[in-house]
Amino acid sequence: MSEKHKENFITENTVYIHGKFDIDIIELLPKIKEEINKQKTFKDGKVIFSINSTGGYYYILTSLLNLIDYAKKQGVIIETVVESMAHSCGSLLACSGSTGHRYIGEYAQHLCHFITNDYSATTPTQIQRQAEECLRLQNNIKNIYKKYCKETAQNGYIDKLFNNMKDDYFYIPAKECIKYGLADKILNVD
Repeated sequence: MSEKHKENFITENTVYIHGKFDIDIIELLPKIKEEINKQKTFKDGKVIFSINSTGGYYYILTSLLNLIDYAKKQGVIIETVVESMAHSCGSLLACSGSTGHRYIGEYAQHLCHFITNDYSATTPTQIQRQAEECLRLQNNIKNIYKKYCKETAQNGYIDKLFNNMKDDYFYIPAKECIKYGLADKILNVD
């Protein structure tokens, strides 16, 4: 029997998020912090996040974002590269890179959407609590997009993003990602 193929892993200064945001990423967090601390000793220290993900658990994303913010405060450049897809949590991770260092493949895309969950509420009180929690988390997601995209988004595109992701999955092709401030540069385009 062969070992499970790793989808999320780190080699040197590159973190590969090529799977779901799941427990595999939690296990990477100490290694990522160790690499950040190593990179902060260099003049142009950098950690690269290679992203090809369908998303996953929000709480795992926020752990990564805390490390990214820590790295930036230490003067470490965070480069994000969307290889093919940055869906859901992958989109939020991709846009968190250092401004000017957020790349997307020419045929890649982001997927932004209203938060989903797998709770199974059965009483009116549980349904109300679940709805309140979803709205709270959706507000957090909006704040993450504002924090990382507002500076580079074209006029009105942050509001357009929020309107489009209210009720449906909103797929954004690479060229459009620049307008929304989700990415800075398209790979393989002169």
